[in-house]
Amino acid sequence: MKKVVIINGRGSSGKDTFIGICELLAKSKVYNFTSVAVVKKAAEMLGWLGNKSDKDRKFLSDLKKLSIWYNDQPNEYMLYSLKNSDENSINFFHIREWEEINKFINDVKKLNINCDICTLLIDRDTNKDYYGNSSDDDIDINKYDYVIDNNCSMFELELKTIDWLSKIGVQTYENWNHKQSNGRNCT
Repeated sequence: MKKVVIINGRGSSGKDTFIGICELLAKSKVYNFTSVAVVKKAAEMLGWLGNKSDKDRKFLSDLKKLSIWYNDQPNEYMLYSLKNSDENSINFFHIREWEEINKFINDVKKLNINCDICTLLIDRDTNKDYYGNSSDDDIDINKYDYVIDNNCSMFELELKTIDWLSKIGVQTYENWNHKQSNGRNCT
């Protein structure tokens, strides 16, 4: 059975770090998709240089809204990606906007794919709570199925990841070897 995880969190909260730990620990294949992937390609054609300033983030957010309005391409890309992922895989989907999260969940259910769906927030105290766009600023307006507190060492994050994988029914390697952290802080 496929696992569908809608992952969210502020910039620099450690979403990709968390997914990387899942890749190391889970016996299942892990996929990492973002609803803004096709938008970033279009933004590059329009001169975006890949930066993440507030202006860049607002540009991507606004461009994504246009793409959703025009042909719903971000959602279509993610549905296509899910359909083509391996059975018994973990599929992370980065979606910021709750309206888009709910639409994606409903569309996945219509596909009749054998999967479990959950939402996950990676929560970390950052120096920034306001980005100037609704995609980043409104992530806390609803409740998530799971919240991972990432104000911890890498070792603690790895332990939390093992616990979370167990909760969603994913097997991890029994002989987990803590090589990655060496006591450093989460990044």
